[in-house]
Amino acid sequence: MLLDDHSLAGRLYHVDAGAPVDIEALTRELQSATHVLIGEKHDNPVHHEKQAELVRLIGKAGRTGQITFEMIEQRYAGDLKPEGELDLTSLGEALEWEARGWPSWSQYAPIFEAALAADMRLKAGNPDRDEMMLVGRGNPVRGEAAA
Repeated sequence: MLLDDHSLAGRLYHVDAGAPVDIEALTRELQSATHVLIGEKHDNPVHHEKQAELVRLIGKAGRTGQITFEMIEQRYAGDLKPEGELDLTSLGEALEWEARGWPSWSQYAPIFEAALAADMRLKAGNPDRDEMMLVGRGNPVRGEAAA
């Protein structure tokens, strides 16, 4: 495992508190938080397990809303608004997940599954590459991308 001998390996870390946090204390905070930002290292499967666990806890607390994935560009937004049941295997293929260089879809699918079980809306959180390139060259964000 990647850095499995590190003192924080496998632990949840509360950035604001500057210290590790136990799951019970974190669950209490999640119940009242307006927004939750969950960080990770993309190639660390333990991080994805923790993310899925936290999404499940948020759902069990009765919190719904949306979950935004920074790894998904806007061009895939339509794939996140299915009519009827969403097949997670097909979703990974539709998002071209592994073809775009992300770690195995099987590491991320439980996060999506937990979000769907909690009736969270799935959202694309990254602008399309062409939009990022335009902005990077000093152009303003266009209307659709800004929305």
